Amino acid sequence: MLVSCLPAQSSLAGNITREQERLALDGARQVLYQYQEYASFTEDGERISQDYTDAFLGLFSDPQRDRVFNDAAERARRGSSVTARDYVGYIHSNYPSGLDVILETGEISLLGIESLPGRDGAYQMKVSVHKELFGLTLSRRLHEYSGTLVFAMEFMIDDDSPSGFVITGISDQTGHVNYLADQRLRGLHLGVSGEMAGSMMLSADINDNSHWQQTPQREVSFGASVTWFFNRSVGLTIGANMVRYSAGLSLDNFSGQSDIEIIDKDDDIYNPVFEISDLTELNTLEYIEIPLMLNLRTGKASTGIYLDAGIVYAISQKAGYRVEGVVNRMGYYQEYDITLEDVPEYGFAEVALDEAGSWQVNPTNIAAIARVGLSIPITAEAYLRIGGVGIFGLNDILYDRPKHPEDFISTTGIVPGETRLARFGVEIGFSYKLF
Repeated sequence: MLVSCLPAQSSLAGNITREQERLALDGARQVLYQYQEYASFTEDGERISQDYTDAFLGLFSDPQRDRVFNDAAERARRGSSVTARDYVGYIHSNYPSGLDVILETGEISLLGIESLPGRDGAYQMKVSVHKELFGLTLSRRLHEYSGTLVFAMEFMIDDDSPSGFVITGISDQTGHVNYLADQRLRGLHLGVSGEMAGSMMLSADINDNSHWQQTPQREVSFGASVTWFFNRSVGLTIGANMVRYSAGLSLDNFSGQSDIEIIDKDDDIYNPVFEISDLTELNTLEYIEIPLMLNLRTGKASTGIYLDAGIVYAISQKAGYRVEGVVNRMGYYQEYDITLEDVPEYGFAEVALDEAGSWQVNPTNIAAIARVGLSIPITAEAYLRIGGVGIFGLNDILYDRPKHPEDFISTTGIVPGETRLARFGVEIGFSYKLF
């Protein structure tokens, strides 16, 4: 038998005795005896019996809604199911002489009993039993099925005696395992995560510039999330993350004249001229991110691959820079066709830079997010996530004004077009199912 392949459940509800469990199992066995007889749908082996059909449907709580594994379908996909009423219709249409059905009722296994919330004295139980089915189709082909089925039943306990047994569903092993996986993951999960990612600014003007070089910087961020799983495969997540983007820019052995015009203390106009041997600029932007993601997951509540995708709405908290290096500042006066240097009172001198400042950027940022990796169960409620994450900005951060006298705009005279943020890295997370 294949019963041992089925995942085990708690065998007892908290308020049912061993004697009541034994009586419930006897009651389920009586229902299976009736099922075995009426599931043939024929009294004489030659034609469909309406009395047996009615008796078969009478075994179910609601034949219009209760799902039944269609073991009579010639090309049944494992796990496929129909309503009990549709199952009867399929038999009537395809097996005019009925079926031969054998249940190994002497070897049924109890998978679990639990009380039904909101219904005093009502319980649900699941038992597994091996079934053999044979039948001649309309085309005179012999159809056979052999496998373990799981019967879900409801009953009442009144005066310590179980009674009123009805079938509420029948599934094969695959369907039952999927049901258990759905039950295990369905619900509200609280998660925390950490991420190490390299970030950078995406701008054609900056990235293609022959003088300035950009170097992605690694940052660590943390976040929390709430996920609702609808079943074992699909969920929806909303979260809150505190993240930091960093991008390093460097300029080496640069000399040039800017197109920017500056008025000196004598009200004369000049263009800055630079000689820069070595300059580095570290740009940092801090955000509170609110991701909204669709979650997809493989596996049956066991180790599986997860794929999350969605949109991030980010609120800027702080933007700043730090610049270091040595620069020789000069000024070209077009009106006089002269370049002044080494005149400290006009700001023309060699300066060792080591300063920090703030940076005005777009107060909000919209980005696309994708995460992929392994989801590993630790306990029935707790999961570990290990994978990769990528975030790609969708809107401009508005780098359209100089930050300091030697930044990209000041030295090149180029105001970058659309500038977006991106980061790519690894994440590790932990989640716990609350209910």
